[in-house]
Amino acid sequence: MLLKSTILIVLLISSTFTGLMPMVHAASNLVTVTSTNTPDGKTQIQVTNSPSSTFGISSLTLQIKNGNFKSFTLGSGWIGKKTSPTTISFFASNPISPGNSTVLTISTDQSTPDLVWSAFDLNNNQLGTGEIGAPVISQNPTIEYKSDHKIQTNHRRPP
Repeated sequence: MLLKSTILIVLLISSTFTGLMPMVHAASNLVTVTSTNTPDGKTQIQVTNSPSSTFGISSLTLQIKNGNFKSFTLGSGWIGKKTSPTTISFFASNPISPGNSTVLTISTDQSTPDLVWSAFDLNNNQLGTGEIGAPVISQNPTIEYKSDHKIQTNHRRPP
């Protein structure tokens, strides 16, 4: 209960000062997030901060579509909290600086999880968002022929 209260107070205070700070507009090329499924049923998530970025990535939120998170493993300097069965938030004590990356490992109830991610800087400005692991649905192209032309013949019916 104390942790929830502390987080709520920090969010309220930071949202008050956010209006006074310059906003960072999310650009798709600032943060890259990729996933790799391992043979043991886990998924490795690599978060990369672009060398052209001027901000460090201090937090990442993952939300799974149509499934649940089971567990996660983090590298040094990261903490994580499962905020719901479908959402995990990760926080870095040392943000990912431009040009660097980190790897997080998650376990879900899906062999190929469909994940929506959002990355934030220290001021909680969104640096990027996207979706990874979504199954690619391939549709067979169909050819439809439609014509408004009528076929006319020179043959007449006998009377």
